[in-house]
Amino acid sequence: MINDFPVVRYAMNPNFSYFPSVDWIRFAFKNISISFVLAGENLKERINKARYAYTPLGNLEEDSALAAIDTLYARNLSKNRHVLWYSNTSLPDLGGHEDQDFRSYF
Repeated sequence: MINDFPVVRYAMNPNFSYFPSVDWIRFAFKNISISFVLAGENLKERINKARYAYTPLGNLEEDSALAAIDTLYARNLSKNRHVLWYSNTSLPDLGGHEDQDFRSYF
């Protein structure tokens, strides 16, 4: 039934994944409370990004700023008749250099 409705995923703070062995219930409740209080503000921010990118809110990924930028960039490329992606796999075609990690160059 959950697949019948659009879902907006909310990423938890990775710092909240560590639980102390003693008094973990208080720690968990505190972190859940903080996340609940900030959820409205985070949702408003994601709604603004979705409006800016003219994208449905459910289509934005957890990193909503990056998803909005990718969407706007792809639309600009398509508008100017550029090929967005051509590869037989889910990985990009890097001209025979697929095994290199180009992230270290930046």
